Amino acid sequence: MDIMVEGVGEMRFTPDKITINYDFNCKEKTYESALTNGTKIVENYFDMIVGMGFKKEDLKTRSFRVSENKVYNNEQRKYYPDGFTFNQRVVLEFNYDRKLLSRIMESTSKLTTPPTYTIEFGVKDNKEVEEKILQLAYNDAQFHAEAISRASGKVLKDCIKVSFQPFDADVVSSSRLDSREMMCYSKASARGVSESIENSFVPEDIVVNKTIYCLFVTE
Repeated sequence: MDIMVEGVGEMRFTPDKITINYDFNCKEKTYESALTNGTKIVENYFDMIVGMGFKKEDLKTRSFRVSENKVYNNEQRKYYPDGFTFNQRVVLEFNYDRKLLSRIMESTSKLTTPPTYTIEFGVKDNKEVEEKILQLAYNDAQFHAEAISRASGKVLKDCIKVSFQPFDADVVSSSRLDSREMMCYSKASARGVSESIENSFVPEDIVVNKTIYCLFVTE
């Protein structure tokens, strides 16, 4: 007799990695000024981050673009040039450190031309997460298969087939924080933005679950 069973594994993980996704933007009248000023904004920010103990190599550029901006004239039904836009997207990853994160956010808020950003919380070792969840799911499937085999008077032998969907590339917390929310912290705290964030913002645990289907044979 063959037994097909479903196994479910679920675990909670405390985030141990912070990822900040930055958008540096500026708009100027000429291509040259957009490139020059945009690059200067990025360099100034990199210098600030390096001053906090990072290396410039820790800030990874995902995209870089200088493009002509155009506006549409409804009356004439035509697009007209409207300067040039600079955009550079940068990502910074580091071990979970709420105090360091709060310092970065506060320092960013004080800049004349700060970047916009979003913050994500995840785990560093996705493979370890996957292995643990799959083991739990398989144990659950085996438990149900053994119960069915005993009820039918059979002896459970081997699992001959496992089916499941692959894991997503990233395991991240549902907690998010962006630069717009930074303004709320700044206005709400008389003690200082850094202390307010450190004391009040704790990311939600990461909940990962996985379902697999196992085919067992009995005798």
